[in-house]
Amino acid sequence: MILELYNHFSSKGYKVACLQANKGQNDFKSYIKKNIYHYSIPLEAAASKAEFERWVPAGFDIYLMEIALGKSPADIAYLQFFENVNEVISSEHLGSWDDYILRYYEKNWIPEDGKSECRPSDFRDYFLDRNVQRVVIGAMEKLGSPFLDSGGYVHNTGALVYNEIDPKYTFPVSDKRLITVGAFPDEYWDIFPHMRWYSSQYAKFMMRYRKESYDIAVIGDSLQDKLKFRDRPERNPVICYQPGVYDDVERKDPDLKVNTDFDSFIGDLNNIIRNKGTADADDSLSVYNHKFTTFRPIPDREPVWREGNILFCNGWILPQHLIAEGLLEVE
Repeated sequence: MILELYNHFSSKGYKVACLQANKGQNDFKSYIKKNIYHYSIPLEAAASKAEFERWVPAGFDIYLMEIALGKSPADIAYLQFFENVNEVISSEHLGSWDDYILRYYEKNWIPEDGKSECRPSDFRDYFLDRNVQRVVIGAMEKLGSPFLDSGGYVHNTGALVYNEIDPKYTFPVSDKRLITVGAFPDEYWDIFPHMRWYSSQYAKFMMRYRKESYDIAVIGDSLQDKLKFRDRPERNPVICYQPGVYDDVERKDPDLKVNTDFDSFIGDLNNIIRNKGTADADDSLSVYNHKFTTFRPIPDREPVWREGNILFCNGWILPQHLIAEGLLEVE
């Protein structure tokens, strides 16, 4: 739906950016292969509207913000300052959407032992405490609300609800030559316009990687956990989003079960977002309880560490974070 809305508004002459709650490499290729402006918004940006605006790149007419609540219960934090929300629903569940969502929450977010004080309806009620416009995908007939028909055409876009924002962020721009492979934050492309992406062509990437005919190399994440690199550059800096290519590490899927009551969950979540931390973080939040508020796929390692000229990123650490910490030089 987001991609079709991007096409719809772009065809009318608007400059459009797609924003996402931080989903890691999910959807990465859907955007980068179509040269779509695509930005991950870190969880810490949900601290306030002002903080959100501080992270959103300026210079666009329309922003399409996607919050996939099925990815992690922590993503509910992004809703805190949005009064108007468009809820994308499947036509397959049009008549039973609320029941479908509640069953999903119960299956994925509530512990099976039944000891959690949190109920699926707590999340649903929190979402519905705002102006919600339903948007149907796969509709077989005309509807009064916005919908995407079975042929992929968007209708009734004038009925979409929206929020006014005042974006503040401006990317630094570098002349450095950057080479990349795999999946990595799209923001690198804004910072390094001379970037060369080798997609999943690792053999071609390695030829240039060995020669060090670049200024910076980015080894992106991939679904190939057994992928190993033999070569280590001697001079130029490398940013690696898949530490397993050099180190023996074990990646784990997040534990999404909420073990506290809903109010405690929201309280812990807000403390983590504001970098206050919490000693009693729920299991579903503990992996975010660090400086970059990003999911760590290797839970027993720090978010970022350096070995020689290689900087390892344990999760979808944005280049803005690395620049702010003095870990990435763009001059």
